[in-house]
Amino acid sequence: MKITFVTESFLPFGGGGAEWSTFYLAKSLKSFGHDVSVITPNLGSKNNEILDGVKILRFPFYLKLKSKNNIPGIFAFTNPLWLIWSAIFYLKYLKEENPEVIHVQGKYSIPPIIIANLFFNKPIVATIRDYIVVCNYGFCLMNKEKVCSLKEYFLSDFKNYWKIYVKNKNIISFSLNFYFALWGRFARNYLKFFTNRVDRLITLSEKQKEILNKNGVTKPITTIQSIFKFSYPTKTTTQNNVLFVGRLTFGKGVKLLVEAIPKISSKLPQLRFLFIGEGFLKSELLKISKKNRRVKVLGHVSHTKLQYLLKAGILTVIPSIWPDPLPRVILESIANGTPIVATRSGGIPEIIKDGTYGYLAEKDSDDLTQKIIKGVKNNQRLRNNIKRDFSQLKRKYSFDIAKKHEIIYNNFLLTK
Repeated sequence: MKITFVTESFLPFGGGGAEWSTFYLAKSLKSFGHDVSVITPNLGSKNNEILDGVKILRFPFYLKLKSKNNIPGIFAFTNPLWLIWSAIFYLKYLKEENPEVIHVQGKYSIPPIIIANLFFNKPIVATIRDYIVVCNYGFCLMNKEKVCSLKEYFLSDFKNYWKIYVKNKNIISFSLNFYFALWGRFARNYLKFFTNRVDRLITLSEKQKEILNKNGVTKPITTIQSIFKFSYPTKTTTQNNVLFVGRLTFGKGVKLLVEAIPKISSKLPQLRFLFIGEGFLKSELLKISKKNRRVKVLGHVSHTKLQYLLKAGILTVIPSIWPDPLPRVILESIANGTPIVATRSGGIPEIIKDGTYGYLAEKDSDDLTQKIIKGVKNNQRLRNNIKRDFSQLKRKYSFDIAKKHEIIYNNFLLTK
């Protein structure tokens, strides 16, 4: 079967969950004997290359990134120039590749690929990894499953964004951010319109599926978790490092963990807390790290180094306070044999078995503190549980994930 992935960001750029999940899925499908290609804008890399047997086709793009870790924001991928420019090149490559199935791996590529596909009428599958198609800010989803009305959007979500994320508050910054809020609301409607015109959607968790369904996403949705390459964990000396891996933002629960650190340190002074990732709160964390030797901010690290750090860590903490669809680091941590403490948020409880591979905490610093302490004290038992179930986990989150995608693709071909 010829399968084409389309995405606005692919390795070596981004280097986050979406890019690695796309790569591992492409590799797995290739190992099944399928012909897989990836079409993506060239943000500053080789035009075309073969990456572990997967054909990468990069089309000329008007933006070149100085840093491979920082992908352009919502405006860059929802403006008319992006829509027209990318649709032209998607049209070109679809004609050349002639795939049997198109799988969109980045939400911003949905509108242009639908326009390009008007000339080919190929089945389109799209994986949605967040909630931007129903609310671009998402503060409203922290307390309920229905997104904000237009009035609530400006009086609550925009207000929260202004309060939390805008440092230099003045009339100019207010005007700019108000304009971005207007554009964000338009982009939400625009993306949802096109999302409801694909043939099949894939979400990362049942909770994410439920939220999208409640907020105007009407197309059939299948839940398939992220894929990861599981290799049996080699023996590594466990260090007293508690890891946070992800965007350093309010929604990811950075401040919740920061509040818990002094309480944890009073009971377990040997622990160090490593923050891995980039984001708005990085500067604040760096200030904290200068005052507290137990806190270290590593920023972005390579995929290889991250796997080493996860393998050597004592716990991975995922303190999300927004309804996280399914943080990829859960699978990465388990694949490296390291237990997890995470909040009961979004799709997280669908993977973490409380007391088996880690512990689930409520979204408050006291309960998070207790569960981290418990995770350290019962660390060896949790590791033994992962080791016991490793073969099952490996199949479930690698081979089985690829097979589920293959079944969806085949169903389209059978109904032609």
